Amino acid sequence: MSEALTLRFGGNFANNPVPDNRVNPLFPAIIKDQYTLGFGYLLNRQSGIDFSLVYAPRVTVTGTQTVDVPYSGAPDNATTISHSQLNWQLQYGHHF
Repeated sequence: MSEALTLRFGGNFANNPVPDNRVNPLFPAIIKDQYTLGFGYLLNRQSGIDFSLVYAPRVTVTGTQTVDVPYSGAPDNATTISHSQLNWQLQYGHHF
């Protein structure tokens, strides 16, 4: 945008990296799409601030693996997990 202001944006559009027969609620790495944006602003020649935001919409997956949990009352293959993310970062940098 200018010498002082830098704008950033991007996206990641993919398929679920975890096969349905490997779904694990302790490791919900099932995110498909991510949207990112950010900016950098130079305050002077030695310092600046940066901001970034990452959003991943909710994804729900039902696993097909066999689950053996005695006395749980759950069906043998009913591992369903849901996951979304919203992360942001704000930082100040000073160059010596």
